[in-house]
Amino acid sequence: MAATFAQRSMQRGNNLDFIRFFLAACVAFTHSFNLLYGDNTDPLAVATGGAIGLGGEAVNGFFIISGFLITQSWQQQADLAGFLKNRVLRIYPGFIVAVLFCTLLVAPLGFADAEVYFSGLDYGRVGGDMLLLKFKAVPGAFADNAFPGNVNGSLWTISYEFVCYLMVAALGVWGVLQKRPWLMLFFLLALALSVASHVEWQAQPTLQAWLKNLQSWPRFIASFVAGMLFYLYRDRIPYNCRVFLLALFGFVFCTLVLRSVAFATPVFGSYCLLYLAFHPRLPLKRFAKRGDFSYGVYLYAFPVQQLLALYAGHSLNGLTMFVASMLLSLLLAWLSWNLIEKPCLRFKSKKRLQNPVAVPGQIAPR
Repeated sequence: MAATFAQRSMQRGNNLDFIRFFLAACVAFTHSFNLLYGDNTDPLAVATGGAIGLGGEAVNGFFIISGFLITQSWQQQADLAGFLKNRVLRIYPGFIVAVLFCTLLVAPLGFADAEVYFSGLDYGRVGGDMLLLKFKAVPGAFADNAFPGNVNGSLWTISYEFVCYLMVAALGVWGVLQKRPWLMLFFLLALALSVASHVEWQAQPTLQAWLKNLQSWPRFIASFVAGMLFYLYRDRIPYNCRVFLLALFGFVFCTLVLRSVAFATPVFGSYCLLYLAFHPRLPLKRFAKRGDFSYGVYLYAFPVQQLLALYAGHSLNGLTMFVASMLLSLLLAWLSWNLIEKPCLRFKSKKRLQNPVAVPGQIAPR
């Protein structure tokens, strides 16, 4: 009998911790070039003529994995309050400390006059933005860098992901997660909007403006719901090397030939990513035995790179920037995990429903 994702996910251990760390490193790799040389310098984007960017695809991968794991978490959780509590404990503590780090240390270091910065700092606004999982640009910081005013350009995706968590809870409460075809229709709508938002509608400027106002919602929801569908249909989706190769071919063809990464990632990329996540022969199952550092790397790599670009940019290139920033970010991620994230996770709700196809692995975003 052919193996399915349900059978693979029942096995002890997976490669999710490594993949999340790898995705965080890919985002840092892209930013290493962007923060030194300006926008559109992602090496993969340059090599493919702008068809696909490494950092952007890594963020999409985070949403796919989160869609799978958060749906699993909802079905395992015994109550709505416990589900929301666990999501808050996973996201907010690390995010708040990272924002304080950027606000009180990184931003003033990026100012020509730190006194001017602190005299104009609106602590109430910063606190309100933290509650909304926002971190706005700081005018005047890193004025001579390639991205002036941008102290931490990675944090903008966190609020999108948390809203996706709330979406899972809402769909669960309304019973939609028990009606898989309805979720499939929702996915197709998000996918259509995501693809349409990447098309130049020169003859339809009103439509183009409307799609632009949607910002990144269709893209992220399509990727997140793709992960949700993989979990909900895991008993029917075959886990097969031939299907993986076909999906990989479909991803490359749609991306490089049809120039539609918005379609390729949720439809084909999700299979490729989750196939590797549950591959039983990859020796990566104990990758996070010392701690889950992917979230910390994602939170701290960008501000570290802005400081490196400001104070040592003349002596760095993209690769040396990446290596230096990863070493420093790993140190901060280790501190974040051991002093902030792990202690807070001890307060997570332990009450769970019985689930015979539970997937091991901790939940973390991008």
